[in-house]
Amino acid sequence: MKIKVLSVLMLCGALLTLTACNGGEKASDSQKSKNTSEVQKSKKKKSESSKKESAKKEGSSKESSSATPTEPESLETNAQEGIKNTLMVDGFWTAMGRDDHITSRWQFFENTLTINSRDVYDIKVSENLDKNGYTVVTITNKNAESHALLVKPSANGMEGITVEGAAYQEYLKNETVPANQVIEFREGKLEADDFGVPSWNNMDEAIDYYEATYKNQSNKSSEELIWENYRRDLWSVVDAETAGNKMTLHFTNISGAGGSYAQFIKGNETTEIIFFDGNASFPNNPTRKDTVRNSDHVIINTEDLWKNQ
Repeated sequence: MKIKVLSVLMLCGALLTLTACNGGEKASDSQKSKNTSEVQKSKKKKSESSKKESAKKEGSSKESSSATPTEPESLETNAQEGIKNTLMVDGFWTAMGRDDHITSRWQFFENTLTINSRDVYDIKVSENLDKNGYTVVTITNKNAESHALLVKPSANGMEGITVEGAAYQEYLKNETVPANQVIEFREGKLEADDFGVPSWNNMDEAIDYYEATYKNQSNKSSEELIWENYRRDLWSVVDAETAGNKMTLHFTNISGAGGSYAQFIKGNETTEIIFFDGNASFPNNPTRKDTVRNSDHVIINTEDLWKNQ
């Protein structure tokens, strides 16, 4: 009996041991399966995260590229479009050479330019500024010859430079601006004294200046004139060449034949008197220029202009 009980107990112990072992193996397999599943989930999350980050970077790169164009494209666009001209030249202007102080009246109107109410030209104002920042006004005369007036805005109106002849052809090639006299433009029908330069009030004032100068014995030229042949009423004004500080007079010979011209350019300290000996020489072939001191009518310089022709 004791042997049977012992045998039964030993068999139960073996069964318990076997069951425990099987349970441990099953638990171990379950754990392994669980660990494998978590690893796969982790990998999946990392993969999805990586894809999202990559998509985010790509989107950011595209957005940045779209918002900020490269510099060469921007420069190319500017070069093609140019800088638009906004300067309005139409209207009346009084012009004065900065060096010679000669004034004249200019009117720009409907593609034409009229100077001193006499000379009329066809014009075309450029749509864009040139590379120097000038508005280009192309001027064509009655002989179909063209030149340009280059103008910029200034504190008092605008200032410009004329480009003619060979200088104009050079400008057409590479927009080279010549070192010519600057012309100051002020809007409206002004007088020379609006530029700080005195103007002539009338023809008699210019004749008085002439007589005071060439009757002044301090000037050698006073000895050359024969006053017996001189009459004041032989002077007449040339309206087309008279404006502001410029007065142009014609002197008819006492015989009634021929004559000559004298042009008076008044300045603050001195006045220039330019002579044209003979009707044919006016206005393109001046003969002589005297520079006269206003205070005492003494000629301080004489230049023979005919030598330059």
